[in-house]
Amino acid sequence: MYQTRRYSFPLKNTGSVTIRYRWECLDDALSSVSHLSLPVNEAGSIISEGGEVSPFTLDPLNGTIPPGEEAVFTLKYSPLDIRLAESVFKCQIPYLDESLEPLVLSVSGASQMPYCHFELEESDYLTSGRTEAKNTTRSRPLQSRMETTTRDVSLKVIEFNSCGIGVKQVRRFNIINPTSLTYDFTWTCEDRTTATSSSSSFKCLTSHGHITAGKKVEIAFEFIPTSLDTSESTWRFSIPSLSISTSFLLVGYAAEPAVNMDRAYLNFKAMLLGTQVKETVYMINNESTPYSFNIVESTLSSESTAKELKIEPLSGTVPPNDRVPLTISFKALREGEYNYNVQCNVKRKPTPVTLNIKAEGYSISVDVECDTEDGSTVMLTENKTAIRKIDMGTVQVNERSVRVLHILNNSRYSFEYSWSMNTHCRMLGGPDEELVCVTPTEGVVEAHQRSTCELTFNPKRPTTLKGCELLLKVKNGGLISLAMMGRAMEPMCAFSFTEHNFGYSFVSKQRSDLPPKEQKLIITNKDKKEVSIACHSPVLPHLKVFFESGVLAPGEQTEATIHFLPKEPKKYQETIWFEINGVTRKPVLIKGQGAEMKVEVANPSHKTVHLGALRVGQKTSKTVKLVNNSPMDVTCLVNILPSSQELVFQDNVLTVTPKKEITLLGGGGVCPVTVNFAPTTRLQHFTEEVLLESLGLAQPLFVVTGSCHGLEISLDSDHVPFGAVVMQSQSSRRILMYNKGDIGSKFVWDVAKCAQDFSIKPKEGYISAGMEVPFEITFHPKRVGQDIRYEDVRCTIEGGKPLSLTLTGMCIEQTPLKEVRHFTANVREKDEKQLPLPNKTNSTWLLHPVIAGEHWSGPDTLTIDPGKTGYYELTYHPLTMTSDSVKHQGSIFFPLPDGTGTLYNLLGTAEAPKPAGSVSQDIPCKTAHTEILHVKNWLRRPQRFRAVIESVRPEKLDRSVKLGGLDYIDVPALGKRDYRLNFYAYKEGTFVARVTFKNETTGEYLFYNVTFKATSPGIISTIDLSTPVRKSTSHRVTILNPLPTQVTFHTNVDVSDISMPSTFEVGAESDGLCSFEFLPLKPGDTLGKLTLSASELGVYQYELRLKAMPPAPEKPVRFMTTLGSSMTKNCKFVSFAKGRTEYACKVDATEFHVEKSVQAPSAGAGGSGTEVNLDVQFEPSHLGDTVSSLCISAPAGGDYVIPLYGHCLPPKPQGPFTIRAGSSINIPFKNVFHQSTQFVFQMDNPAFVVKANDVLKPKKTYHILIQYDAKQADPQVPKMGKLTVSCQQASNISPNIAWTYYLKGEPHDRHRGST
Repeated sequence: MYQTRRYSFPLKNTGSVTIRYRWECLDDALSSVSHLSLPVNEAGSIISEGGEVSPFTLDPLNGTIPPGEEAVFTLKYSPLDIRLAESVFKCQIPYLDESLEPLVLSVSGASQMPYCHFELEESDYLTSGRTEAKNTTRSRPLQSRMETTTRDVSLKVIEFNSCGIGVKQVRRFNIINPTSLTYDFTWTCEDRTTATSSSSSFKCLTSHGHITAGKKVEIAFEFIPTSLDTSESTWRFSIPSLSISTSFLLVGYAAEPAVNMDRAYLNFKAMLLGTQVKETVYMINNESTPYSFNIVESTLSSESTAKELKIEPLSGTVPPNDRVPLTISFKALREGEYNYNVQCNVKRKPTPVTLNIKAEGYSISVDVECDTEDGSTVMLTENKTAIRKIDMGTVQVNERSVRVLHILNNSRYSFEYSWSMNTHCRMLGGPDEELVCVTPTEGVVEAHQRSTCELTFNPKRPTTLKGCELLLKVKNGGLISLAMMGRAMEPMCAFSFTEHNFGYSFVSKQRSDLPPKEQKLIITNKDKKEVSIACHSPVLPHLKVFFESGVLAPGEQTEATIHFLPKEPKKYQETIWFEINGVTRKPVLIKGQGAEMKVEVANPSHKTVHLGALRVGQKTSKTVKLVNNSPMDVTCLVNILPSSQELVFQDNVLTVTPKKEITLLGGGGVCPVTVNFAPTTRLQHFTEEVLLESLGLAQPLFVVTGSCHGLEISLDSDHVPFGAVVMQSQSSRRILMYNKGDIGSKFVWDVAKCAQDFSIKPKEGYISAGMEVPFEITFHPKRVGQDIRYEDVRCTIEGGKPLSLTLTGMCIEQTPLKEVRHFTANVREKDEKQLPLPNKTNSTWLLHPVIAGEHWSGPDTLTIDPGKTGYYELTYHPLTMTSDSVKHQGSIFFPLPDGTGTLYNLLGTAEAPKPAGSVSQDIPCKTAHTEILHVKNWLRRPQRFRAVIESVRPEKLDRSVKLGGLDYIDVPALGKRDYRLNFYAYKEGTFVARVTFKNETTGEYLFYNVTFKATSPGIISTIDLSTPVRKSTSHRVTILNPLPTQVTFHTNVDVSDISMPSTFEVGAESDGLCSFEFLPLKPGDTLGKLTLSASELGVYQYELRLKAMPPAPEKPVRFMTTLGSSMTKNCKFVSFAKGRTEYACKVDATEFHVEKSVQAPSAGAGGSGTEVNLDVQFEPSHLGDTVSSLCISAPAGGDYVIPLYGHCLPPKPQGPFTIRAGSSINIPFKNVFHQSTQFVFQMDNPAFVVKANDVLKPKKTYHILIQYDAKQADPQVPKMGKLTVSCQQASNISPNIAWTYYLKGEPHDRHRGST
């Protein structure tokens, strides 16, 4: 009872398919057995009060076996009562060949009940060979028995473990009495007590006692080690009443505490005398209990009495599994080597912890040499007590004096140096001037070498180096002071001034030829030698210097002319530099200020002076005060230069007084100006500027307005020719009287003067202002005459000058018409024809043709040579259109010198007008365009035109195209106006229209043919978006739909990182919003184009400027495993690629392994991404931390960087691996290093055989073959062994690194009992 026996057996699948199995336990065959008497020295087991329970278990009960492989099953027998147990296990295998017998396993076992049972775990101390250790202290009888015979394997072993010496360890266990008897027990030590015996280390705290039937009692043993050796002691347990006893072996181990410093030695190397350094050393406690420590102070001293070495703290306690810092301070006080062996006592640690400390002290020796001006070298540090001086000599300002300095290192070690100046020298130079400088300012001088530096004296003004010191600082070597001497002088040149202020000067943006202000600068050489002078003046538009460079003899003078002409109203300050002898620069400061001429009216309401509306003969005047707000006086002339032609030709109508120049004092000087207006004729409303003229410039001061009302009546023609009229007939002509004045008037014609041949209707009447009156003049001759003429036919105007009219005509007898000339022209165009007239006489003809008809015109005279035929050019220029029934009629009569004449009847047809112009423009969609159309008035009176816009193609414009302008336009007589035609198209297309300007009163019109081609629109606007990679941002675009119906837009974008709906709708006559998302997958800047299109409204294009910033770091993944093992973790990332994507994976450290690629499914819609998983394996090749990065990238998905942190621990023991006697096993072992490595295999038990060493390829798995020698196998007792694998590579990592495998050699048959 209370024991378990195991039996293992294989089951092999010899087929070609995987089989499934399931074990079933049939009913047990149980039989009761009477109480058996067992030997007293049998091992005990666990007590149970269970009933009829099967003691057999089989593991595993079900599973699968691949083809050609086998499964190992373990059968356990664990009886809980006394009986003879039998059972049957049957293996169920589906589809097993019926011809084969089923697998049936019959098992049986018997159990016995012990008198007592010890609750102790089994120990392999006797079987593993640990008893052969050299440092084992045994009692003499036990030692004797071990040397002569082999120990009884039934001897029970109780082991103690102690960390350190003098530490009490107590081991407790229970003894169970499973019988119905009550008995007493005793513990007796069988060791012989000697001086060297270890029995004194062990003590039984329960040496005797009483155990009641069915109960248990606790036993305690105490172990206090006195050394680090293994201690053994033999004790006997006895039950006197039953005459039963058994032996126990007590084994105690004392291990030295793992408390040490993190290093065994510390080297401060070479140190300069007097310098102190500090280092930190850690006292490390790898145990689970605290330990106190104490530094032995006597080990901190050296040969000298001074304490160069200090350690803080000198004592303390190290917490469990922690460390305490020790600060070590060292200061070298002498030259030579230092060596310390510092000891630290740790409580319960038999040997002290030692730290070796080394150091070396040294000093620095420095000398400084200087090369003088004559080429010799002077040792400046030869006399340590004398003042060291460097003479820089006498130089002129801006000249340089250089000395070469040598720094000599007489020491064994290099040192660093740096140059500096004392405070007086730095202040003498000023904050922006380096009076004395050294190059280089710092450096390193190697042992027994020298370094060369240059000392430069470069004064910018007269000065002396008295009190200046040059300081050489040697790091850890002191300070060397060098006194400097030197002097700087300036050439003796006198300037008549070094600063001049021109004061205020007027500026003008209208003229650049204003006279500048001038000043002369006198330069005198007062030195005893010649000097050269050059001028370096800046090239500026407001400042010019006229100076010729040259050489001045002693006492000689020269001059520089300076012109100042400001260009802007601001302060000017410039510096003119004169260079003397090429080194000394003399500044001359020029100041001045530009000022605008600010002469204006004192009262702002006088900006416009209204003179009113006068009648002819009236006078008026207005006075305006002018104020000078300029900073300087202004002498000026106030005048009016009329722009109106009516005022230009009339003197003394509009004048300004005073007419002479006036002077306005600066800063508020005032002067009155009077404007006089005395009109003598009617003047239309005028606006004229009053100008201020000064310095050749004119600027407006104020504006005067006014007018003179009066009569201005005129006739549209002062000569009315009637041409030839047949006697007894009449002809009528119309003339117009215009009143362009401001008042109306009565008129009366003197008709009596011409009443014989002419009549005028109406002969009298009233004409209002701005109106016109038509007159019909009729020619009704009563006599034949070639020239019937009435000159100066007067029309009297009330209150105005009379008008005169000349009437002419010809009366001929009735003769048949010679012919009719036909003219055809587009209205307002011309048709010219030549009329032949032969001169068959011997004299020259000078003919005066008479033209009847307002639409025809020609030359006033025609000269025909004798015997020649002359041609008269007659022009038909209609201003109105004709109809099919009504044509223009007229005649032309040529009176000949012989009293006869030639008459032509004229008939004109005026057709519709030609286009006034054609316009063809390419306009991008979504762009407003205005086309200017010139509308011209061909009449002598104003016309109002109605603008009519007709679409030619297409016949009707929809609401996606806007074409229009004003409905009416007024054009003055014989003038023109610009008509603004507006065009806007939402979509592409060609639009042809006709724009007609029609006088609705007369029906006359002009028109333009307009063609607009709406081309593809450009970029409407630019959209800037920025966001980190894999973080989305959105934007909305607003679209206006002017149509009365809903419009569907289609979207298109050429950037794959933009997500948006393929279509969206905009309601009728409303604004619509289109939203899109920018989700970049790669960092960088991208330019793209967004296109929104609709068949009704065309295309909208937007430029996209996208910026993807680097992403935030991914979440790190951490690994921890032992050297020689590996750890695999799952890494996750979210893929936003829109299609199935293959990501490339790589790591930048050889300790991490990952698949070369991973497939990611499509992220789909929504922008949420798809999570992708991949495994990363960490297989370290060294202890400690390893940091790497997993880089995942794909062209379509972007880049991901996942930080990887790996921590490697020392390898852990493995096993035990079970080997049967006479057989072998293969233990897999992998070379985790990156190069081929020789490994050493060591066994601690000769019963196990393994190859001594072998060279393994990098990263390859090797199977270690281990054989269990059957000759050395014990048929009853299993043997234990330990395999240690080590290599030089692992020793370099840590001296204690090795791989340990425990082995267990099983006999062919094993029987174990209980006490």
